[in-house]
Amino acid sequence: MLSFEFTRDFDREIEAETASLAQARRAATRPQISPEELEAIRAAAFAEGQAEGLKQGVAEAEARLNAGFEAQMSETLAALLPGLTALREARAAHHAGLERDLLRLIHALAARLLPEIFTAFAPARIAAFCRDALRMAEGPGGLELRLPEALCPQIEAALQGALTAEGAPVRLIADPGLSPGMALASWDQGRASHDEAGLHQALLATLAGLSDFSNPMADLADRS
Repeated sequence: MLSFEFTRDFDREIEAETASLAQARRAATRPQISPEELEAIRAAAFAEGQAEGLKQGVAEAEARLNAGFEAQMSETLAALLPGLTALREARAAHHAGLERDLLRLIHALAARLLPEIFTAFAPARIAAFCRDALRMAEGPGGLELRLPEALCPQIEAALQGALTAEGAPVRLIADPGLSPGMALASWDQGRASHDEAGLHQALLATLAGLSDFSNPMADLADRS
């Protein structure tokens, strides 16, 4: 009796051969790329990569440049800040000094000119004061006006025959104790006063307070 033993796996060989034939068919149907097309694809891919790399490089360079610029600006501002602060303070002090000097000059001019101005306008201002007192006076006792002796004739002529709102008389008294710029008024329910010298001193005191200076004439003499 004859017996045979086969060590080959025919089924596996057939499957491998079938797979090889299928791969060959797929390769045969796959479109072939020419060397020129392959080179064009390679060049396009290289150009795309180069452009992307350039774009990324530019972005990184801009980021570094901006960061460096901001850091430099911060350092520059930090270095300039003390000088700018000192300049602002010096400018403010300069302006304050100019304002103070201007007020001192005004103070000095007022101290020199106001007495003459008040002397020139005192009669008219006292006459206006008397007319105001005449309007304010109330009561049957009438109005009493005490005036400097030199002004009595002028005021008396201006108020000749005048009466208060209630028909009471007006009395003028020449008071030698009053300075040329003073006048006093009194009636039953009130009184009033006018003082050119006092107004003069109040104006000078206000200017002196603003300029923080108490002797403007001496300061004006020092500047001349």
